[in-house]
Amino acid sequence: MNHYFKYTFFLLAVIVLFTNCDNQEPETQESFTAKLSNFTHSDCKNNTKKSSDNRETIVLKTVNSNELKVNHSNTVFNCCPGELTAKFKISGDTIFIDENESENYCNCMCPYDFEFYIEELKFDSYVFVIRKYNLEHFKFTFNFTATTDTVIVFDENMQ
Repeated sequence: MNHYFKYTFFLLAVIVLFTNCDNQEPETQESFTAKLSNFTHSDCKNNTKKSSDNRETIVLKTVNSNELKVNHSNTVFNCCPGELTAKFKISGDTIFIDENESENYCNCMCPYDFEFYIEELKFDSYVFVIRKYNLEHFKFTFNFTATTDTVIVFDENMQ
């Protein structure tokens, strides 16, 4: 009987040892609480003529030591998009922005301008990925520094 008690005690000790291990993941940007804030968008711009002024662009600009202002111009969604939103996720060195519309009832497309801030971001090199309709739409690498002021013009060959 004493033999069973020893085995049971040993088994419990092993279980406690493995369940109390420190399972902390390596420190990532997510642990620094980076977040998207102050999201705004324009109304439908209804540009019908093609010109270099209505090309899709991203402008990244440092606001302060840990805040990046993002302007996404001429991003195309439905003319009746319902609610336009942008959601943020960071994983390692990759920033994911998911841009979406809640409805798409109209049979037309329209360019919009989005603006938002990414707060609590550390100076570093990042891959920036914009996804629409759960698909990668726009991807590039940039360096977030005290003087970031970058313009990226969307080229369909960038993907």
